[in-house]
Amino acid sequence: MDKTNEVVWTKSPLTGRDMVIQEFYDSTGVSKMDISSGYFTNEHPLNYKRNPNSEIKDYEKDMPESIKRLRFDDGESHWYPSIIQTDEEIVYPSGESYKTIVWHHAKFYEPKTADIDPESIKDYDSYLEASKQMNGNKLGNI
Repeated sequence: MDKTNEVVWTKSPLTGRDMVIQEFYDSTGVSKMDISSGYFTNEHPLNYKRNPNSEIKDYEKDMPESIKRLRFDDGESHWYPSIIQTDEEIVYPSGESYKTIVWHHAKFYEPKTADIDPESIKDYDSYLEASKQMNGNKLGNI
């Protein structure tokens, strides 16, 4: 049975809120995005209970240390903070662990560059609040 694009909402292991969207795909299994915390996971390869032979080191090999440091383990899967980036702006996390995470919204000096304008950086306590700063967002009522 193909469950592609079937969407289910579940409880966040980080916040306890029913704000995790799950999408099911026959080819890759379950992908989860926690709108309340900004964290994501997927069944292949991040669910180490279902995929005990999965090598997390391979998944993380090109990942920035700052993202690896913020990893959250719910006892079944590894979760990582999301980054949202457009040509003009970015939302990204920082902190020493998932318990101390701070979310930042910033603009780039020029569109389509990787140079963040330090004057534009604003800090937020939540992923959702930082994401609402993105130009053209539709998150105002969440």
